[in-house]
Amino acid sequence: MAREVHLREQRLKQQLRQMHFDVEEMRKALVEPLHVYLPMDRRQALMRGESLPHRTAGAALSADISGFTQLTAALAQELGLQRGPKSSRTC
Repeated sequence: MAREVHLREQRLKQQLRQMHFDVEEMRKALVEPLHVYLPMDRRQALMRGESLPHRTAGAALSADISGFTQLTAALAQELGLQRGPKSSRTC
């Protein structure tokens, strides 16, 4: 009986680990498409589950430049998330 309880406990622990892994993968999948558009400090805070202030100072640019999204995504992939979007400023 004790062995059965122990085996069941081990199975439940494994299932729980898998569930945590699945939830983390789902969270990454939801955040991943936004990585090009969100500043790194905001992405990191969201990934840590921290709340963001309701208001902050800053600026946003909204423009319809043909191919720009693909360009910044390609630069981010080639140069990394920190250097890629910054490199598009010189284009």
